[in-house]
Amino acid sequence: MASSKGSKTKEKIIATAIKLFYKKGFNIVSFQMLAEPLDMAQASFYRYFSDKEDLLASCALYCAEHGRNYIDNKINADEPSHLQLKSYIFGNLNWAFEFPEKIHCLLTAYNCGHYRPSLKDVHKKINDVGIERIRRHIVRGNLEKTWQFHNADIGANLIHSLLYGEMTKMANWKKDAQKATEEIYSTVYSILLNGRDM
Repeated sequence: MASSKGSKTKEKIIATAIKLFYKKGFNIVSFQMLAEPLDMAQASFYRYFSDKEDLLASCALYCAEHGRNYIDNKINADEPSHLQLKSYIFGNLNWAFEFPEKIHCLLTAYNCGHYRPSLKDVHKKINDVGIERIRRHIVRGNLEKTWQFHNADIGANLIHSLLYGEMTKMANWKKDAQKATEEIYSTVYSILLNGRDM
């Protein structure tokens, strides 16, 4: 029972932190600021997180899982590979549009992973999972002969970088997800069809 209560408390802290990071920014938010809306003593946070970066890492992993579940629900497993890839792109962009606080948290952790050692592993994990998901779409397209892109790893990294850029725009400028999907998918499809020697 105690672990269930502890788990629920941790989930509440993560949910509150995601909202506050979005409203005020990661660098501004402190455990003291989080304590008030949660009606908790500041010292209680250290039962769940070693420091604020540990909290950000947990928030980012939560957001990444939320995003993957949302995206997976947009993909019809019975469709051909090119339509699944397009749904994957749309799912990413629409998730960023519908959940700005979550994409903001994810991008904050992702960007901090470049220069904060404690977030480097989270950055790598989020990056690797995203690239692998895209790589599977490319490989499936190769098997279906939709395209013959010889190096799925290069293609996945390239598409992941394009998506990262578009999701950042989505989070900051509220672009139309459907229009952005058409634009990026056109680029991606062209790369996959013409990039046989990459």
